[in-house]
Amino acid sequence: MDIDYIAVRFWLDLLQLIGIVVIGIYAWWQGRSRATTAAIDRVETHGRQAREQQDVRLREHNDRVLRLEEQIGHLPGRNESDMLSTRIGEINARVAEVAAEAKATNHLLAVVHQHLLERVNNARVIS
Repeated sequence: MDIDYIAVRFWLDLLQLIGIVVIGIYAWWQGRSRATTAAIDRVETHGRQAREQQDVRLREHNDRVLRLEEQIGHLPGRNESDMLSTRIGEINARVAEVAAEAKATNHLLAVVHQHLLERVNNARVIS
């Protein structure tokens, strides 16, 4: 039995080349997979942080809206505003009446004062 060492070496070299190519492709694929996984992890982390920030802002906004709704609930409505406007108008009319009466009373007091001064002056002139 005669072994052809050149043919055996050829086939071993071919197997070795195929093995190296397979290992190279595997290493390239794993590196690509790691880079892709790292990029996906970064995107997921960024997305999670953005969602958390958005959730915080939404909670703050929701709290502000609830406070505003509560404050608006205590404000007078259209009917109450109309009633208040009517009452303020009535009060203004009453204040105007009181001011007119005070002016008339002031005038009457000035007349009485003038009369008393004239009476005192006349009494001094006569005596």
